[in-house]
Amino acid sequence: MPNCDFYALSSDMVEVLDFVFAQPGWQLVELASRHDKPLRTFRATKGLIGGFPTFAKQTRALYFHLHAESMGGRITSTRINFDPGAVPGATHRYDSGGWGLIQLYFGHIRKGQLAASHTSHNSELRAKKWAPIYEGDGGDRVEEWNWPEVTRVSGRLNRFLRGRATGKRGSRPVLPSAWEAAERGELELALNPF
Repeated sequence: MPNCDFYALSSDMVEVLDFVFAQPGWQLVELASRHDKPLRTFRATKGLIGGFPTFAKQTRALYFHLHAESMGGRITSTRINFDPGAVPGATHRYDSGGWGLIQLYFGHIRKGQLAASHTSHNSELRAKKWAPIYEGDGGDRVEEWNWPEVTRVSGRLNRFLRGRATGKRGSRPVLPSAWEAAERGELELALNPF
């Protein structure tokens, strides 16, 4: 599962989103929907930022799946029903899924610490190992994905992240705004990934 843990403040996240949406056929879908709402798909930075009131302050982590048309496969939506009364005023949410989707998680700031952001995806071997357990429930199929293309898209994103880094914390790239804030002592780069 090729991954990249990195540090990004909201202005860095805008650059990452601009890169993602500049790629032909790339889109982001929420990992989990808002309560009682369908999943949202985003194809532009402005629309995504407008959909998350906490974006600029980074008080909450943001979790997305990246899908590119060239990767094949499909994005699935699974309804998750809440136990009655478990979530006041809500009955359900939806989770996105797909064997070849690429995780793109943006970290939050809590108590002066910036949590790491994260990318990752399944390998074909791992997907085949787990497919007998999860396939047949309306999900997509492992063979629907173009696995070399999943790896290529993921690699392109990770190379962009590493190339934009101003420095590193261990092996983790630190994007420019996060680096400057850490250097000025405005925040600490947390060791936890997300």
